[in-house]
Amino acid sequence: MLENYDQGEMKRKAMKIRWLLLSILIAVLSISHAQVTGQQTMLAKDFLTLLQTGQYDAAVDMFDETVRGQVSPEQLGEFWKTVNIQAGTFREHFNTRTEQSHGYDIVYLDCHFGNMDLTIKVVFDANLNIAGFFFTPVETEQKYQPPLYDNPVNYRIEEIEVGSGEYRLPGKLTVPEGVESYPLVVLVHGSGPNDMDETIGPNKIFCDLASGLANKGIATLRYDKRTKIYGAQMDGSTLTVYEETIEDAITAITMARKMEGVSSVVILGHSLGAFVAPRIANNDNPPAGIIMMAGNARPLEDLVLDQVTYILSADGLSPEEQENIHDLQEKVRQIKEQQFTETTLNEELLLSLPPSYWNDLAKYDPVESLKRLTLPVLILQGERDYQVTMKDFSIWEEETGEMKNVTMISYPKLNHLFMEGAGKSMPAEYSKPGNIPEYVIGDISAWIKSICR
Repeated sequence: MLENYDQGEMKRKAMKIRWLLLSILIAVLSISHAQVTGQQTMLAKDFLTLLQTGQYDAAVDMFDETVRGQVSPEQLGEFWKTVNIQAGTFREHFNTRTEQSHGYDIVYLDCHFGNMDLTIKVVFDANLNIAGFFFTPVETEQKYQPPLYDNPVNYRIEEIEVGSGEYRLPGKLTVPEGVESYPLVVLVHGSGPNDMDETIGPNKIFCDLASGLANKGIATLRYDKRTKIYGAQMDGSTLTVYEETIEDAITAITMARKMEGVSSVVILGHSLGAFVAPRIANNDNPPAGIIMMAGNARPLEDLVLDQVTYILSADGLSPEEQENIHDLQEKVRQIKEQQFTETTLNEELLLSLPPSYWNDLAKYDPVESLKRLTLPVLILQGERDYQVTMKDFSIWEEETGEMKNVTMISYPKLNHLFMEGAGKSMPAEYSKPGNIPEYVIGDISAWIKSICR
């Protein structure tokens, strides 16, 4: 995610806070090495101390005028609390490094949290004010490695744009070589301002799917998410899942249908994309079929509570963590009982998502939406997934058991990213490089070919 430290960046940061679920989003910055004075380093450490000690008013006073106008002490406190819930309680700062970019001085504070290591990136302007701050996984030497089944001679990649109006999104079309007619899969992202590869740590889920399916004679269309490219311009107070995900997916389906060589269009959603896949399909121009990878059958608020409880309970619950869970339970109850209005502040609600978002989700039942579909459906689930669990898979199984158009497969070794591991899955696992196994690619391609003859 390219970060430009302009006046709109804190709006983008505020949007990122709203989309923070249980994985911390990757931020990648092209930088040039330079010397930053010790003064910025000292100030960055002071800022971290203020966060640790709950002195949010003093921390906000360190911001420049633009940031101060976008982030209140209450919002900052809510954000720091969210990080500690999701990454575990802050433990210690263990490493510092500095760099410069575009006239800004940047201090990186590598920190141990209870469940994972995070880097706090603090950006200073020429007046030693904080012009931005970001949380990223601690940098490692590990980079994305293409899967062994990837053979680039079997396909070509074309740069495209999805949409033609206000929100034009960069994308890629991956097309199998030597095939005149082929099915095409539109890839729909999970939560957060994802890029077109759905990059998480050193892993690129959609890149694996695109290359793997292309080697099986199936094209894919993937694109950067709207909240990644236009987060600063979007009105976070009125956002719904329709603007976040659904509208662009429908646009991509319509666009794909008109492409030369495309015989049929299928959508594949991962996580949030899978959750809303039945809603995407229930439109005037439905796809030939839908694939749901780690799609929850339960409401989002139930997932969040289960995820946080799972992570915090991994090494026993401290009194502070028990209090965090209690606070979260109250926010979940608030959502379920709809004890909020259109004027309720985002930071007062679960995940700092706006009232419009929760009102939109309250009207959507993924199970009932799927039951209205007669088109083929493939539901895939990793049995080690702690974000969308086998509890959801069991609900899908029970509710769709009599539906002959639904196929379900679960994989014992796979986590939420559909990558292999052993034991209990935790967030730190996402920072290890891996690939979607070839047997998953095989199951997906075989199913697509069975419905797109």
